[in-house]
Amino acid sequence: MGLYHAGVFGTFSGKVGSVVAARHRGQNVVRNLGRKSGKPSSAKQAQVQGVFSFTGEFLRPLLDMIRIGYGYRDTGPTTMNRAMKYHIKNVVTGIAPDYELTYPEVKLSLEKRMGRTHKPKALAAIEQTVKLSWELEPNSTSTFGTDLLYAVLYSPAQNKSIPVAEGVLRSALSIDVYIPYSFIGEKMHCWLFFASADKTRVSDTDYLGELTILA
Repeated sequence: MGLYHAGVFGTFSGKVGSVVAARHRGQNVVRNLGRKSGKPSSAKQAQVQGVFSFTGEFLRPLLDMIRIGYGYRDTGPTTMNRAMKYHIKNVVTGIAPDYELTYPEVKLSLEKRMGRTHKPKALAAIEQTVKLSWELEPNSTSTFGTDLLYAVLYSPAQNKSIPVAEGVLRSALSIDVYIPYSFIGEKMHCWLFFASADKTRVSDTDYLGELTILA
């Protein structure tokens, strides 16, 4: 990387020929373009890249929910980076290109001062509906009726998720989730967690199992 001085046409930025110009720490700098390696990736590199891509495809559609479930820390890695690190280490299995999720280990939240949800259930009903239900925990000092529900239904066949975050309160005790027609007959996996109204406390993620969507 080197410095350059503005000419009669002023400063410039971007790629010009084999160099790139930019501003760095208040100075005009240029650097050579990096060369693309013609060497094919090793099996280990392909595995790492594949796992990273697969994990990202699963988590990115859930980013808003991940920010709630992992977002209570003010310092350190971003919420998505924390989620990626956890799932790459604990959830994704398989060899490129055949990867799978260990469904019970998926975590949309990292528990903070709320524990697990009391007796959560997921039940497939007719007319493309999934009923999610739970109970209020007796004598709990860490959960409240104003806590907010966050849930996800995921189809491995389509690699698509249906997030559920509609402001449903814990005090509602249940919600009927409508599933689009294209998922009829498919198996879907379900998870849920709760967060306090101010988002400072979250429960651990509960895996509610696999169910088949009914017409």
